[in-house]
Amino acid sequence: KESSAASDVYKRQDINYNLDASGKITMIDITSDNWDKLGGFNTAAKEVVVWLTLEQASEVELISGASLTTAAFKEAIKTQL
Repeated sequence: KESSAASDVYKRQDINYNLDASGKITMIDITSDNWDKLGGFNTAAKEVVVWLTLEQASEVELISGASLTTAAFKEAIKTQL
């Protein structure tokens, strides 16, 4: 599945993920066409949200110290709930 978030403040994020039979994230990959420094956030997100449900992932407080990027991530995930 793929989700995207965009606004004046946040960068667009494309989030690809797989869920297991219990609804937990087993793989996640975050990309963005207009932001070249997403690699570190993508790695940190994998460490934080793998094995969470989408709802739990949408409620994480902070990923890798990046509050605006985390907010965009959470909004993108919420579109899948």
